[in-house]
Amino acid sequence: ILFGEHIVVYGEPAIATAIDKRAYATATELEERKIVVISNGETIEADLTGKTESPVVKAAQVALQKTNANKGVQVEINSEIPVAAGLGSSASVSVATAAAVLKLFSPESEPSKFEILEIAHEAEKIAHGNPSGIDTAVSVFGGTIFYRKGDAEGLGSSEMQIVVGNTGVPRNTKAVVENVKSRVEDPRVSYNLFTISSIVKKARDALLKGSISDIGLLMDQNQEYLR
Repeated sequence: ILFGEHIVVYGEPAIATAIDKRAYATATELEERKIVVISNGETIEADLTGKTESPVVKAAQVALQKTNANKGVQVEINSEIPVAAGLGSSASVSVATAAAVLKLFSPESEPSKFEILEIAHEAEKIAHGNPSGIDTAVSVFGGTIFYRKGDAEGLGSSEMQIVVGNTGVPRNTKAVVENVKSRVEDPRVSYNLFTISSIVKKARDALLKGSISDIGLLMDQNQEYLR
């Protein structure tokens, strides 16, 4: 997310862009009616329905329901995206899982991006509680998007050189969002959050014009209000 993190949860706009890291999911039909997830050397087994704490399991469950496939499935995840680094790892893995399971059990038709988006959004609720949907949207559509809850507009901006600094310190997005929610009624906090909204709109214009220096200054402003 380049601009508008946190305010996007409250229906305000944000801008996100896809990066050149990938998550891969391979789905294989099982004889036994269960879901098996293999990821990072760990194996999770789950029922076809029922509560789960795994976004991947949830994505597989919902995809199976959509295809009316009363069968078991194994999902193997291989991801290049750092986990808990604010780079949308859970969203991209959920999107890849949804696409793989839909493709496996509906081989005659290409799954639509909107089907994939709907399934992955359900899975993201496990990771983030009340997700805005921006992470899943940019994972599905790619490119750079201007997003407001439920609505994504492709900006068609040119490719950018982006340097991402990964501190190696993991964070829990769900906990951070809940922390902001507990403070949002404080006038100082709400003022800062919603001032970001005007920055997002200026950033959209700067991206469309390809004005890199303006984008950089606006990113600094966005960060100050977040801080």
